[in-house]
Order: sequence, then structure tokens, then C-alpha cells
Amino acid sequence: MTLNVIIPCKELGAGKSRLAGLLKPLARRDLCVELLQRTVRLAAEFVGHSRTWLVTSDRDASDIALSYKVRSLMVSGDGLNRSLNQARRSLLRERPVAEMMIIPIDLPFASIAALELAYRRPEQIVIAPDRNDFGTNVLLLRSQAVEKFRFLYGNNSYTAHTDFARACDLSVGAVRNSILSFDLDEPEDLLIWKARQDALAI
Repeated sequence: MTLNVIIPCKELGAGKSRLAGLLKPLARRDLCVELLQRTVRLAAEFVGHSRTWLVTSDRDASDIALSYKVRSLMVSGDGLNRSLNQARRSLLRERPVAEMMIIPIDLPFASIAALELAYRRPEQIVIAPDRNDFGTNVLLLRSQAVEKFRFLYGNNSYTAHTDFARACDLSVGAVRNSILSFDLDEPEDLLIWKARQDALAI
């Protein structure tokens, strides 16, 4: 496997703002730390520590990644798309990259089996959309797409990414399953996740 995994993470204290109705700021930060730790461990197990990269402007997040022997690509923090572009340039200066997978920290059910399902797809671009086919939860880039693809995270990013791929004559495929489609974003998502955790603890 030649895959490099990129984990974007905004400032830990600024994450999960939509959960403000359920969690106080410190609790939201603690949640982001928990999600970050889980994602870094998962990615490192999936592709190895040397091919797992955290993309962040937060020194605390970088220190957490380093505690798991994962290096960071430090960025300005000026939006996800710009941060990913900065990180891609930095990574490509360091090493040749044939495959790149972007995994956000807010996929609490993500597993190696689910990531392997996406990785086994043959297309140059593989997307695991969210439950509504609206957002982009996991994004895999191969071959020309590693350097050529334009990051278009934001409103309706799944359609935007798919349309861009087709406009560039890059093959694109989708992976839809309940594990990768679940992102912890809204209050009801937090309740679902907590209920699942409680059920597993019984």
C-alpha cells in the first residue's frame, strides 16, 4: 500500500460549534480531543505512522498527534480547502505521493474495514458521502488526482467534488455505507453516538 492519510483538524477549541446547545466549550474541546485521538490511532493502524499526517494550525493538536508518533503539516488555519492545499504542497515537497486519503476526525464509527472498502475501489477519486449525499466524509485521490484535484469542501461538497472530477476527466466512484456516512456534526448525531457507546458498554 502506498497510501498517505491526511487528517485535517481545526483549532480544538473551535470545533463542533453546532453542539453548543448540548455541550459547554470545554466539553466540546474534550470531544474534539477524543475524536482526534481515535482518528489518529485508526489511520496509523491503517497505513502506518510514517504515512499518517495531521493537518492543523493548533499546536495542542499537533502534540497529541506526536504522542502517537504521527507528524503534523502545520497550516495557517485559514479554511479547510486552503489548509488542505497548503498541506498537499508541503507533503509533495517531502515525498512522492501516489495516493492520498483525507479523513476528518468526526467519523466516530469509522473502521479499518470501512476504509479498506473505499480503498479497494479502482477509481482515481473515491468519495464516501454523508447520509444525505451532501457532504464529503472521506476523499481518496490517486494518480493525477493527487496534484490536480481541487478541494471544494463546504456546501454540497459531494456534488461539487464529483462534478469537478468529471469536468477534469478523472474517474470517480462513491462508497455508501452506514459507517463512513455517519459524521458527528449535529446534536442528534451526538445523541446517536452516545447511545451506541452506552449500548456497547452494557
